[in-house]
Amino acid sequence: MMNPYWYIWWVTIGASFFLKSIEYGKVGSFFFFSGHISSDFIWYLFVGFIISKGKKVLNQKFYKIIIFICGVFLFYLGIKFIIDFIGG
Repeated sequence: MMNPYWYIWWVTIGASFFLKSIEYGKVGSFFFFSGHISSDFIWYLFVGFIISKGKKVLNQKFYKIIIFICGVFLFYLGIKFIIDFIGG
C-alpha cells in the first residue's frame, strides 16, 4: 500500500476485474482473490530468486531489456483495459 500505483490499480483495473468476478457470485470472488494473491506470491518468489542470484543472472543490458518489455506490456494492458471499460 506504500506504492502510489496500488491505489490507481485498484480503482481502475482491480475494480473492473472484481466487478466481473462478482457476476459469478461467491465462487467468482473467491477465484479472483485466490488467483490474484497466488500470482503476487509467485511473482515475488520469482523476483526474490532473481535478486538472490545477483549479477550472475541479470547483467545491466538484460535488465534494461526486461524493464522495456515489461513497460511495453503494461502500456498494452492499460490501453486494453481502458478500451474494455469504454466498450463495455
